[in-house]
Parts: sequence; C-alpha cells; structure tokens
Amino acid sequence: MNVLYVDPFSGISGDMLMGALIDLGAPTQELVSTVKAISQDADLEIRDEHRCTIRGKRVIVHLPKGEECKERGFKDFLSILEGCLTLDPWVKERAVQVLRILFEAEARVHGQEVERLHLHELGSLDTLIDIVGTLVLVRTLGIEKIYSGPLPISRGWIETAHGKMPCPAPAVAVMAEGLPVYGVETPYELVTPTGIALLRSLAQGFGEFPEMVVRRVGHGVGARDVGAYPNLLRLWLGRERRHTHTQVMEITTVIDDMPGEILSYVQGVLLKEGALDCYIIPVIMKKGRPGVELHVISPVGHEARLMEIVLRETTTIGVRVRPAERVCVPRERTHIETPWGRIDAKRVEIFGRERTYPEYESARRLAEEGSIPLIEIYRSVK
Repeated sequence: MNVLYVDPFSGISGDMLMGALIDLGAPTQELVSTVKAISQDADLEIRDEHRCTIRGKRVIVHLPKGEECKERGFKDFLSILEGCLTLDPWVKERAVQVLRILFEAEARVHGQEVERLHLHELGSLDTLIDIVGTLVLVRTLGIEKIYSGPLPISRGWIETAHGKMPCPAPAVAVMAEGLPVYGVETPYELVTPTGIALLRSLAQGFGEFPEMVVRRVGHGVGARDVGAYPNLLRLWLGRERRHTHTQVMEITTVIDDMPGEILSYVQGVLLKEGALDCYIIPVIMKKGRPGVELHVISPVGHEARLMEIVLRETTTIGVRVRPAERVCVPRERTHIETPWGRIDAKRVEIFGRERTYPEYESARRLAEEGSIPLIEIYRSVK
C-alpha cells in the first residue's frame, strides 16, 4: 500500500503540497489539463527553487488580471467543478468535501450561513486550483493512506480584506480543533486555510511517523524566502509493510423510530463525508423495543462534522463519542484478469501470506455488462 507522510515542519499550503507531490515524481500532464479545465486563462509554472540550500519544486499559478480580487461563494465553486467534465469522480467528490470544510470554518468565524458566505482572498480560482491540483496529484501517485505530523502555529499579524488578523487566521484556528499543534515564534503565516482544509479531508491520522519502507522524499517550496529557516513542506512516500495502529474516534447511537431506507441514506452520506467505516447493528432496546445501533468510525479531528450529520439526519437526540485504535494489515490496489475481463482488487498481506479480494463495484459493473452471476466473478478470483 502506498502511504504518504506529510511533514509540515514549516507549515503547509496548497501550492506547497502540489510542489512536493510533483517533486515525488507525480506526472504533471493531468494537472496542467485540469487547470485549463478550470480556467482557460490560467497558467501553471513549475520550477526548481532553493530554501536554505535545499532544492524543491515551487508551483506558481498565474491568473488573469483582476482574478485575485474576485469573491466567490460555495455554489460558485461547485458550478465551476461541475463544468470540469473530465475530472475524476473521486477528485470531484473530495474537492467538494475540502471546499465544505473551508466554507464551514469561514461561516463559523463570520457568523453566516455557508450558502450566503462569499470569500475574499480565498474566493479566487487559485484556491480551487490548489485543492483540485493536489487531489489530482494524490490520485496520480496512487496514494492510499495519508498521515500528517503536528502543525506549527505561528504568531503575528496578517493583512486581509477585513483588516489585520492574528496568526493563525481565524478560519485556520477553527479547522485546527482536534488536531495536534505546537507553537513557534515566527511572525509569518505558516498554515494556510487551504492547506489545513486539505489535510483535514485527506489525512487518516495525525502524530507519529508511520512504519514504512521509504521510496522517495519530496519538497514543496513556499513563496516566502525567510532565510532563517527552510520554508519547505516535506513529503515522505513509501510502502506500508506492517500492521498499522491508528487512533480513530468512534461515534455510536441507538435508534428505534426510523425507516431502514433513511438509515441507508444516512450511511451513504457519512461515508461520502469522510467516515472510515459505517455500519448498523440490530439491537433490542429497553422494554423490548427493536432498534438499531449506528456505528461511525471517524479520523481524529473529523468527528465533529460526522457527529453533526448524525444529529441532523437521524431522529437521535444524543451520541456517544470515544477514542479507539484501529489496526490495519498492509494492502495494495491491483488488477485481476478474469475470464470476462479485468476487475479492480485489493491484495493484503497477513503474517507473510497474501490474499486477494475483488472490489465490489468493479466486479458488479462487469457482472451487469456481461450478464454474468456476480458470484462466478468472485469465485474466479478466489
């Protein structure tokens, strides 16, 4: 399994993430075509630069004159995404999730509804290009799991459309809730709203370096050359070899007054919004009432969003939230040739022995296209 560790010793931003992923070896053809799909007038410049003698890749987005001053709302960004017809479905769905994380934080800061909020500095196409570009490169490299180190929180002031604001930016402070951070005496913005929104969506754990066989290290160069320290983002790309122990949050609640089809819908929403797993167990409640217990496994730092969905979309009036540890065996994506065509599969390694499991959606499509019993496709893999 390809695993990525984000080492934000000097902070994180969307352009630094793109630069570091390119430095890891991600091809840029799809990235360039995606930028053009977002705006025909936008151009991407990728070049080598040094910070404190360390080389890395810097990505600069060139936009039409006046674009930096444009304000956009959540629906404006969604409309642009819908116009990108060739965009990978996973990239599009995850981009919507990142935008929602960003807009919900800004809405909370300004006391407005997401749908009525218009961003100033973050309203330009640069924000969308940073988000979509990062996701395209992650997909291109075949990265399946992402972890991150703690985030450095600086002090000082930044200029915004609303005047001077303290570091970190108020929206960054909101998005940092539940994440490990540490303070540094640096008078510059280290963690940008776009950078932390991407991490909240992509990272499955924060903290210790995961055990892996390192394949490559890449550096993304930040715009500012401060001289006193290397303004770089470091990414470690490797292959996971052993069981991984990840801290997660478990959200549970019991429900006895909802139709099953609505629970199924809620389950789909939770998985789409970033739940690692979601399952429903039949239970007998007090006074012999039949009901179900809803279990949601959430990445650390994402539980507030998923808990909000449970409370909003179900009839429950309370949930339990507790920390848990998740143990995963090494796995990787692969393809298998069957008598009827190729399907996606997952190969896992358990105590030195390999097992291969077909991916349901891929097998289902093949079954429907060829009018083949799904069980026959599964048997051909075993």
